[in-house]
Amino acid sequence: AMIDYALRRRFAFIELEPAFESEKLRKYLVEKEKIDFNVVNKIIENFKSLNYYIKETLGKDFMIGHSYFIIRYRRL
Repeated sequence: AMIDYALRRRFAFIELEPAFESEKLRKYLVEKEKIDFNVVNKIIENFKSLNYYIKETLGKDFMIGHSYFIIRYRRL
């Protein structure tokens, strides 16, 4: 708790929501990563559903963002 308080005093925090609706994400996955457009749409819809479930059960702080997906995908 003390570390959390110290960090909050020294830094500004910006809340960012997952951006699965972004056309930039779709374009990136199709053009740069060469994933089929229909597969990309299915992946995005599944992550949106998963995030809805996570938000309703655990809270919005546990939602999975688009950058996590890209980093995980690139490591495979």
